[in-house]
Amino acid sequence: MAQPERTRMTEPVLRFENLGVVYRIPGAAGTCAVHALRGFTLQVTRGSRVGIVGESGSGKTTLGLALLRLLPRSAVCSGSLTLLPRDGCCGGAVDVPALSGKALRHFRGRHASMVFQDPFGAMDPVLRIGRQIVSAIACHRTLRGAEARTFAERLLERVHLGDPAVVLRKYPHQLSGGQLQRVCIALALAHNPDVVVADEPTTALDAHLREGILSLLDEAAASGSGILLITHDISVLYQIADSIMVMYAGQLAEKAPTETIVRAPRHPYTKLLISSLPEIGVKHAEKRLTGIPGSPPLLLDPPVGCRFRERCPVAFDRCLQAPPFVEVQRDHFVACWRECGTDAQA
Repeated sequence: MAQPERTRMTEPVLRFENLGVVYRIPGAAGTCAVHALRGFTLQVTRGSRVGIVGESGSGKTTLGLALLRLLPRSAVCSGSLTLLPRDGCCGGAVDVPALSGKALRHFRGRHASMVFQDPFGAMDPVLRIGRQIVSAIACHRTLRGAEARTFAERLLERVHLGDPAVVLRKYPHQLSGGQLQRVCIALALAHNPDVVVADEPTTALDAHLREGILSLLDEAAASGSGILLITHDISVLYQIADSIMVMYAGQLAEKAPTETIVRAPRHPYTKLLISSLPEIGVKHAEKRLTGIPGSPPLLLDPPVGCRFRERCPVAFDRCLQAPPFVEVQRDHFVACWRECGTDAQA
């Protein structure tokens, strides 16, 4: 399947600078520190579709929760996270970690929103869909009563849910997983936010429903929202993402345009991820699928140097030092000593 051409925007909307997240977990032997995210730096442009891929525990969801300020109290954040709203509203750049109270509530939904992996867990099971959507609308708009309900129906029409008036009267358990996920996307897009984080939004959905969900996110990007799409499935990102970030054990391993990641990966971990994917029309004899040996490291005690070193088939002595995240080609960044130049392998 050929990736469609995309119009790339260059106006920045979100900046992560050396972002780190540590979970402090109390135990019988004292407090343990889990380094879930370390040294994360990224700029997201308006209307872009950025894919984030990696194994479970790589820090993908932590990144999204950090943006929305939804991390548990045990989490300690470092670095900076800056939002650049449309038309310079909110007085210009917004220091997200400094937000609190009314300003934080305004930020969530109006400027940043999140689509969670489990739509049933994201909705209140004892309230009708209509009441939940109308309540969310009232947080950021002056609409009330019939006007709010009409607006809610238009939101459901936008995500291609048939007979919105009927859907609004239902409870979450009366909808299918695909229908409820579209309701969650309608809520996330209700106020045309600057950034939308979609955390595994197509998990457990069939191919038809998956295409519909990705199409909705694509439409949101076309209207100017920056999309962060979190998944463990690169094939999903190939359908929609402009660029892909590969995460491993809380750090960035590689970042490049989607076509480059899929066709010409440079990091050993990315290469192994790609080699583990089946291809339609390719016989088993032509491409033997390979797994990634070993398991991801425990972030209570991450390995010294490169975090992929213990599983890497091409590791060498220099890997005992942490590699820099460097640009090896235009818009192509890699954290691997093998890719840092000839002097790195000396």
